[in-house]
Amino acid sequence: MCDPTTPVQYFQYLRGFWKDSLPLTSGGTGHDTTGLTTKFIFPGKTDLCDYGTDGYPPPAPTNPVLGWCEKGEANPPSDRRGLGSMGPFTFEPGEVVNIDVAFIWARAISGDEYSSVQNVQLIADNIKKWYKNNNFPSCEHFEDIDHISQLENSIIIYPNPATSELVIEYSGKKSAYSITDISGRIICSGNIHEEQTRIQIKDLSPGFYIVCITDGGNKVCKKLVKE
Repeated sequence: MCDPTTPVQYFQYLRGFWKDSLPLTSGGTGHDTTGLTTKFIFPGKTDLCDYGTDGYPPPAPTNPVLGWCEKGEANPPSDRRGLGSMGPFTFEPGEVVNIDVAFIWARAISGDEYSSVQNVQLIADNIKKWYKNNNFPSCEHFEDIDHISQLENSIIIYPNPATSELVIEYSGKKSAYSITDISGRIICSGNIHEEQTRIQIKDLSPGFYIVCITDGGNKVCKKLVKE
């Protein structure tokens, strides 16, 4: 129950098996020779249909109020790492398959130990909406990658984290900015007229925001933390 070190161990982890070849099991630490096999561990009370255990009722959690989770099992706080896998896929000769992957990260700056989890869940829901509508406020697809890299390097946003004022340094003559929250709602926007554009953000609630700079048909977005 620690980091894999060999290719076989990595492959086993991706398939849901521990280093000793035991499968993930429902309840406790997820490592039990007599437990019910599960697709994932520590779902709390979110797996209402017992999807992780293929419809079979899992064992009762240690803490029924919290469900099967790390806090309910009194696991000591420490480094948490994960692996992801998808498939299986069948590729026909000459077939091309495009796979989109979203790696989600979020951290709450206030609240209890579940606040960060709630932020991750909120971002995941928003990504699903953006994907469904083909509208991604936090990233774009560009053909001229070199130009975008130059544009991104020429934009400076500070301080970050910020409390009351945000400064955007960029000398584009036909550029504009927008700030959106993690739900994709535009909080404020305006034009960039000078090399230093100062934006008052003291009334924004603490959390994560996306600052986007558009210059002609190009856009660069950066993450902002409001404290």
